Formats: sequence, structure tokens, C-alpha cells
Amino acid sequence: MLQRDNEIEKWNKFYKIGGISAILIVLLIPIQIFIFIKFPPPENTLGFFELFDKNWFLGLLSLDLLYIFSNTLLLLVYLGLFSALRHTNFAYMLIAIVIGFVGITAYFSSTVCFEMLSLSKQYQLAESIEVKNQLIAAGHNFLATYKGTAFDIYYVFNAISLIIISRVMFQDKKFNKTE
Repeated sequence: MLQRDNEIEKWNKFYKIGGISAILIVLLIPIQIFIFIKFPPPENTLGFFELFDKNWFLGLLSLDLLYIFSNTLLLLVYLGLFSALRHTNFAYMLIAIVIGFVGITAYFSSTVCFEMLSLSKQYQLAESIEVKNQLIAAGHNFLATYKGTAFDIYYVFNAISLIIISRVMFQDKKFNKTE
């Protein structure tokens, strides 16, 4: 009996961590909205280089620095949901969090804020037009990655994950208030 209580306590920690992480994600949303409304991101590579030169932190925020933190917290939310719903449908919940984790991993591979910061510094120090043009071309490539396949996979995989999780939630009496 003591071992079972100890196991329940361990899983309860996941609930709490997942719940706190969800609250933090919700608190980050209005901050992200404010930043994007007050300081819209530049339209092109050169605009980002200029932004990084003027305010490196705002440049990082414009390329989703806070979203990196949100997605890190989302991993913990998924673990909390898994711990809460694993007894309802273990197989579906395992599939859901694996798909969600793969999606978040794809997102992390699409982030380019630190790469663009580095290119921006190199651009500011470059003395020849040829080098500056090469750095702009590299920046275009990073921005294409930022808006490309990995980012789309992130959205699709996390949507699938959340659909599966919501289906399991409807099966669980703790989450389904219609029964």
C-alpha cells in the first residue's frame, strides 16, 4: 500500500508541474501578443539585421524567443496530461505525447533567432559588399527555414496530439462533465 501511495505522489507531481506550466503558457500569450503588436517583426533579412543592431533582445523576441519557452513548458503540460489520463487510455496517450514531442522537436529545429543574431553581428562587422551579400543570403535561408516545413510539421503534429488528448479526456470521468 505504501508503494502505491508513493507512486501516486510521484504522478501527482507531474499533474502539478503540468498545471503550473499551462498557467505560465497562458501568461506568456498576452506578452507575446503585445510584443508583436507594439513591435511588428521586420519584413526581410536586412530588416532583422537592422533590428538586431538596434536592439538584440527585441530581435530575439521578434523571432519567437518567448515561443521557445512556451514550447518547453508545453512538454511539461503534455507529461502532466499523460499522467492524468494514462489510466483512461494508455495507448492513445502515449501516441499523443510522442506525436506532440516530435512536433515540438520539429519546432525547435525551425527556430533561428540565435543564428540570425550571429549573422547580424557578422553583417555589422563585414567590410565588403560581397561578404554582406553572402550574409544576407544566409539570413534569407534561415528565414525560409523559420517559416518552412519543420514549423508546419510542428503545427500539424501538435494539432493531432491535442485532438487525441481531447478524445481521451472525453472518455475520462474526471474531465468529462457531461456524464
